[in-house]
Amino acid sequence: MGYIFVYLYKAIDQDNVDSILRELKRILKFYGEYPKVKSYCTMWIADCYVLKGDYDSAYKLEPYNMTFRVTNYGKNHLEEIRAE
Repeated sequence: MGYIFVYLYKAIDQDNVDSILRELKRILKFYGEYPKVKSYCTMWIADCYVLKGDYDSAYKLEPYNMTFRVTNYGKNHLEEIRAE
């Protein structure tokens, strides 16, 4: 199973966030049954959404961990989402 993590790290070692996001979703689709793969992919997909400024999608994936990983603007925006 270690090979998938080598592939994951290679997938996130890119400059294009859209490519990373697409690849992580594909990996999650095929290997999401494994808890660690699911956890890492979900976390990194949420990070990609944050980088794209799509805080709503990021929060839906990682509602409890997001406030520790985003900028001050993101934190304020997430607080607004929680209030809704």
